[in-house]
Amino acid sequence: GAEKLPREAFASVASFRLSGSREHGLVAAPALRSTPAAKRTPEPLSPRDTDVLDERPGFTWREVSTATRYAVRLSNATGELWSQDCATPVLAFPPAAAPLGDGEYLWEVQAFGDAGPLERATATFRVIPAVQAEAVRAVVAQIHGSAGGPDTPAARYLAGAYLFERGF
Repeated sequence: GAEKLPREAFASVASFRLSGSREHGLVAAPALRSTPAAKRTPEPLSPRDTDVLDERPGFTWREVSTATRYAVRLSNATGELWSQDCATPVLAFPPAAAPLGDGEYLWEVQAFGDAGPLERATATFRVIPAVQAEAVRAVVAQIHGSAGGPDTPAARYLAGAYLFERGF
């Protein structure tokens, strides 16, 4: 493309691994989806052990077939920030809740069935400072512009590799 990409975008692609952590190259194996416990647990899918750019992230988890509703709670080091019930395994950030500042957050989802509470699970994520988020968005925009637009396979791969290496 006509634009020059930042050097860090290509460094990310060069070290991109399909599995493993940035630090150690190892990943804890998740529970198999076919196990009875896995079918009862609303495993958090997103955000999960990641950095996020959005101060109002949405939440998704694995559906529990016997669940009739879910309760989601968000907290940080100072305590619970909000809780919300919903019927599906997707929850948009509550409109009445204050946007999140940079920092670490823990969210919990608990499934409930006709007979009462089922399993619960937790995940963490980190909202990065606004200045860093804007810098990341700028690099992704440069990648998209240099690779033919955001919907091209090259742009998706390069942006994904860059974001993965950055902890997203």
